[in-house]
Amino acid sequence: MRHQFGSDVRLAAILCTLLALLSACAVTRSNVDSESQALMANHPLVFRLESYEFDPASTVVDRIGPMPDFVLAYLEELDSLSYTRYQPDPAEIDLFSRHFEELPPRIQRAMNSRTVGIYFLEENFIGGGLVEALLSPDGELYTIMILNKRVLDLSLSDWITYRENTVFARSDCEACDGAITAVVGDEYQGLMHILLHEGTHVVDYAEGVTPYLQGAFSWLGWEGEIADDAFVMDVWQDFATPASEYEFPGRRSITYYGLHGGPYLELD
Repeated sequence: MRHQFGSDVRLAAILCTLLALLSACAVTRSNVDSESQALMANHPLVFRLESYEFDPASTVVDRIGPMPDFVLAYLEELDSLSYTRYQPDPAEIDLFSRHFEELPPRIQRAMNSRTVGIYFLEENFIGGGLVEALLSPDGELYTIMILNKRVLDLSLSDWITYRENTVFARSDCEACDGAITAVVGDEYQGLMHILLHEGTHVVDYAEGVTPYLQGAFSWLGWEGEIADDAFVMDVWQDFATPASEYEFPGRRSITYYGLHGGPYLELD
């Protein structure tokens, strides 16, 4: 069974942004539970702004560089994997710059002011990207962004196709490989999806869009205020639970990239 989705790429980009804002996805892979807080406490340098060399006058592209050792150690313990740093070549840096310039201005502003470092890992990195929050000495949230090299190589269509297929188990469905095909054009690379999604997290952290940040970052010592909770009012009950009218069967079984013990869903 093959499902095909087609859309204009710019409309897809807008929808990706809206869906990222409307999705109560995990702040980190581990959703900041008690076990995760203990892991994070073992790597305090990762979550403090003063651990990084940050020049607010630099461009976002200037902040692409080699991942610090203490960040690599944290990620390897988080995912129980060995990772290899990747440094984009000049053509890939230019590719990143062109994609960044296509982002909504609100995401560009947030990343310009609050993303202090952008680091790439080789393709065995789980998922496409990850944003971690850092606390500044004056109590503001900043971020680092970790990206999978693969999003530079795959077209947006190929990346979304790969991602959506990770939702489904294949153990009893040998013919189901590639059962979902996304067609959203080849104007952009998979990088666009990841920048839209992770960049939206940066907006949230910078502007305090969703009220659940307060609980999610209490372990960090963040005491910031939320601008307005009207965005999620009557839509979300808490950080990861929608209002009953927006709940649907199987929602809790949707996972990506094999995270959280998935995939749980089978294709018929």
